[in-house]
Amino acid sequence: MSKYQPVTNDTFIVRVWRESASRTWRGQIVHLPGQESTYFATLAQAEAFIARFVPGLTASGVHGPEDDGR
Repeated sequence: MSKYQPVTNDTFIVRVWRESASRTWRGQIVHLPGQESTYFATLAQAEAFIARFVPGLTASGVHGPEDDGR
């Protein structure tokens, strides 16, 4: 039995912009393999969309520069 897990890749395009009238941030995210997309107003909504395709991925599982051991 192999000790390595197969690699799976999912590709997303994320667009973010600020509405001129309300000055609030908006966004759109597209899952390229399936061509599904959604608009979002919060990062939690974007995360929920991504989680549909990448089970187990959460923002708390993403490490920023402060977590890289430097």
